[in-house]
Amino acid sequence: MKLRATETGVNLSDYVAQCRMEKAKNFLQNSQLKIQDISRLSGYPNAKYFMSVFKQLVGCTLNGIPRSCV
Repeated sequence: MKLRATETGVNLSDYVAQCRMEKAKNFLQNSQLKIQDISRLSGYPNAKYFMSVFKQLVGCTLNGIPRSCV
């Protein structure tokens, strides 16, 4: 695991979070799913925590998401 961090500059947990957010953004762009469903499908069983992580990593809230964020 440490080899990946030294090669890419991203540790494993940050990489997993980035992958989950890409998956979530894809669902947001290409589906009519509810936030609760998108959070579960992206690997976050708690929708409130998912919204917090989304805001932290993407820089936008999920309420009225501007297209520039996804």
